[in-house]
Amino acid sequence: SDIYLSSQLGLITECGKDKQDFGVKLGLLFSLLESYSKQDDRKALAHIHNNIGLLYSSIGQRVLAAEEYEKSYRLGLSVYEEKNQLAPLISIISALTGSGDFDNAKRMIDELGEGNLKVNTPLTNSWYHFALSRHYYVTENYIEMKKSLRTWQAFLTQISNKEMAKLYEWYATALCLNEADKECVKAFLDKQQDSKTAMSGRFTKQERYLSFLVKAHLFMGNLEAAGDSFDKYVDITVEKMQQQQASGRVLGVANLHNKITGLETNIEEFERKRWQAVFILLGITLCFALLVYWTVGRAYLRRLGSDPATGLLNEQAVLSKIRKIKSTNSERVNALALINVNNLCDIQSQYGSTESDLLITQLASCLKHATRDLDIVGRVSTDQFIVCIQDIQESIAKDSFNRIESELSKIAVVTKNRHDIEPNIVMHIYNANTGLSDVDEVISEIRESRNKAM
Repeated sequence: SDIYLSSQLGLITECGKDKQDFGVKLGLLFSLLESYSKQDDRKALAHIHNNIGLLYSSIGQRVLAAEEYEKSYRLGLSVYEEKNQLAPLISIISALTGSGDFDNAKRMIDELGEGNLKVNTPLTNSWYHFALSRHYYVTENYIEMKKSLRTWQAFLTQISNKEMAKLYEWYATALCLNEADKECVKAFLDKQQDSKTAMSGRFTKQERYLSFLVKAHLFMGNLEAAGDSFDKYVDITVEKMQQQQASGRVLGVANLHNKITGLETNIEEFERKRWQAVFILLGITLCFALLVYWTVGRAYLRRLGSDPATGLLNEQAVLSKIRKIKSTNSERVNALALINVNNLCDIQSQYGSTESDLLITQLASCLKHATRDLDIVGRVSTDQFIVCIQDIQESIAKDSFNRIESELSKIAVVTKNRHDIEPNIVMHIYNANTGLSDVDEVISEIRESRNKAM
């Protein structure tokens, strides 16, 4: 029975990829799913849901793919051995990460980690730390990424997996790029010139990898190579957008309705399945609309609340968040730091806007890495940034701001004429047990005292 089902799935999913319509394939899989649902064959259902996920993934519908992979994983928990239970989690995590749903991706990574406590083999440990490293890479949490890479490397030496080894090299070099390690980045780029040591063709078609190459070549000053990588990035992005648009049409109501209702064998069955198909189609249409909102709408809303130069929250967005902070108990405070770059105008007039913009970008990047995910960080004017740490002991807040100030003091930009530009940074700190609904007044008072001092 396993061979028979695998043959059916292979014929539907893999054969005739260029000739057979996606709607036909999906209709056949749904028909197969319904058939095995009547038998309550959980192992078969897990296989079918996994193949539906593969089909969605092949046309770039990662949100729908993640849903099918998770159904396959949940069904498999009762029929697979522990090691085989974990394998579908990698597909779920990859699909969620690809769709930009990093919160749910992290939730599944944590579930992978819990399951791995029972299995605890070099391979499953490699899976777990690969998933962690990728999550920290795409969310730009390089501090945690460095820890995970160190552990992942230890397990990689115990297995033979060339693909994982290549991924490790990529992420390790991304860490080098973040730490401005030119020798490390150059060594990786040199490897890409040799077909024996280069990343496989599958990775060279990934948007994230191409984006990384653009940054790496720019960091090394190779504008021509950066341009080539950027052109490839644009081509891949456009191709995927066209593919998603085409798949959206395939997921249309009329096409799928015809494919599913064509499976009926009699009038009564036809009527029952026709309505079933309508509900499925409405659900798919709703999922597609939600997908559009999730990928386009949320991205647009994020852009509205972001400072375009730094990617941090802009003044309106960051102050709106801070105003919602509630009061603490008597032993804890809400701590606020207003950070001024006093010499930004002088730098811009003396060296130009390129250097001043680069300085601001580095400062924003430093703030991202020196703060926690739950801290509120934003840019409130051309030369001012704000960091808010809520509900914390005052001594810990003081240590945190001292650490941030220390990291900021290390920032320097080298001009084309090899002049070192260092920002003159002043930090004003405000602590309160109350909420921060009056943050506008607090900032105004700090600015007034600053102007008087200048």
